[in-house]
Amino acid sequence: MQLINSDLLIRAIISNGVSKIFLVPGGGCMIMQDAAIRSKELNPICFHSEQSAVLAAEFYGRNSPCGIGVAMVTTGPGVTNAVSSVTSAWLDSRPLIIIIGQVKTPDLKKNNDKIRSYGVQYVDSKNIFKGICKRFLRLKVNDNITDIVDKAFSIAKSNRPGPVIIEVPLDLQSKKVNEK
Repeated sequence: MQLINSDLLIRAIISNGVSKIFLVPGGGCMIMQDAAIRSKELNPICFHSEQSAVLAAEFYGRNSPCGIGVAMVTTGPGVTNAVSSVTSAWLDSRPLIIIIGQVKTPDLKKNNDKIRSYGVQYVDSKNIFKGICKRFLRLKVNDNITDIVDKAFSIAKSNRPGPVIIEVPLDLQSKKVNEK
């Protein structure tokens, strides 16, 4: 059976014991959010503010059997709106997964590039979250998204817990993959 990365992303979240995901609809993560909405085992809860969605995910993690919350936000201002809540989880040592959308892979800014931004609403998420998360993981073309999600959960919960960011470019959200 052929699926897309977003379907496998949602399956991996569910397999880690999460039953709710907190999100703000946006174009940079629309394919992942569509997969979350199609899922029968994951309850997506929509917010008007990324800051609130990430805070709700952190609260859910503190009070759920799986012990970790997941939030999903879009690129650009969606990312920057999540910074305060990610900082809170970082300072309080709360395990948290934040999945962020990003522009298509070819539109990612290259190092030493003099152009400010390619694509729609690109921001340099990795540098924005530097210093306030345990790890920043960006899905690349040949990566296995299930392995990335499992790694993120492990890192977020291990040693001193904290937030882990998973960035998924728009073109890779819809990339077809074999279930096996």
